[in-house]
Amino acid sequence: MLDAAARTADQARTRIDEVLAGVGEDVLARYDEYRLDVEIDGDDLGVDRVDLGGEIDHLAVTDDTYHVFDYKTDRAGSDDADALVEARMTHHEPQMLAYAAALRAADPTRNVVVQLVFTDLDCHVARMDETDDAIDRLVDMLTRTSETIRKSEISQRNPGDVAGSAARIPTTIGSTSTIHHPRLK
Repeated sequence: MLDAAARTADQARTRIDEVLAGVGEDVLARYDEYRLDVEIDGDDLGVDRVDLGGEIDHLAVTDDTYHVFDYKTDRAGSDDADALVEARMTHHEPQMLAYAAALRAADPTRNVVVQLVFTDLDCHVARMDETDDAIDRLVDMLTRTSETIRKSEISQRNPGDVAGSAARIPTTIGSTSTIHHPRLK
């Protein structure tokens, strides 16, 4: 049993190395489990601010691009791998936007490419390249979520859960920097 798990882990690591090699030779820096903390002005959301924090599994920095790699261990089972990857990309879009928003705020001159690497699906990769408007897309998504919460039964029973000085929204994003941007506080 342990031998099989070790072989699977070795195969996944080999596939991950192949994906990372796609960045090229011009990598200025690489980070594993890179911590990001983002504070977004919460005026549009009815709170003072929204704090997002988490870890990027692997970050590679080149002259013009931040390359974000987030590892996923989903298994397709009887499902079609491509369909599963598409569904998981939709599910993880807020996480991907949070990574992109934080990194774009840190250095607006660099592009951000976020890739979900599915280690147990022969390293299928879901890629988000269009990140120039990540901050606006993330704030819009949070605004829609906030509006949904306000309309929900929960907010009617416990109005104090929505109102308050800040909302803490945990994500699976890894303690190196706090990012500031005009739309970010």
